[in-house]
Amino acid sequence: MCTVTYFPIVNGFILTHNRDEQPFRSPKSLTTIKHQTNTIIFPKDQQSHGTWIFINSKGWSACLLNGAFENHKKQSYYRMSRGQILLSLAQSKNINEWLNAQCLEKIEPFTLILSSGNDLMELIWDGAHKHIRSLDIEIPMIWSSATLYTPKVKEERKHIFYQWIENIKDFDPVAWMNKFHAVGSIGDHKNNIHMFRQDGPRTISTTQIVSFNGISKLIYHDVLNDHISEARLIQNRQFSEN
Repeated sequence: MCTVTYFPIVNGFILTHNRDEQPFRSPKSLTTIKHQTNTIIFPKDQQSHGTWIFINSKGWSACLLNGAFENHKKQSYYRMSRGQILLSLAQSKNINEWLNAQCLEKIEPFTLILSSGNDLMELIWDGAHKHIRSLDIEIPMIWSSATLYTPKVKEERKHIFYQWIENIKDFDPVAWMNKFHAVGSIGDHKNNIHMFRQDGPRTISTTQIVSFNGISKLIYHDVLNDHISEARLIQNRQFSEN
């Protein structure tokens, strides 16, 4: 249950993800997995041990939202968490092979946004079919989880997003998108960009990927503890981490 924005910059992009979840699922720092030819950096979900966003040393960046086109009826059994699906993508050898071959039967619906090189794509799994489309890397976009936000609220959030980016020319785009994810408002704390629902989901973290000239930087803000972790990857090797 999340909010995601994509904003293009010269030779790169900014992908920012507000995670709207139960507080106990929030990690305090980042996890790194190193394979012989691939390094993956991500925040690990404390319940499923999957993730909702990652960067890797192949130059891939991806994130996931719960739900497809509309809210769905939750089934009693799913064979794997959606966060584990995202990790399987991060560790795969070929994106197109993974997109076509990955079995999603008995996986709860989700929306996945993936960047690799100069390509940006969206995979929506509605519980029965995959819907894959290429996206224009020059167009700013916003996604709101179908499991948490009604179509009307999603349109209101989209409207304020485009209002915000009209003014981005006067500001640092990274800071401006962070500010949008912190204080962007439709006047309702249950549905604002940084949201809060009493005894329910709330924005527990903001994770931002800044990709520029082949270097990906991941900044994870644990909102609950007000702690920030950062890491950078350059394609095919780790660049720095703290």
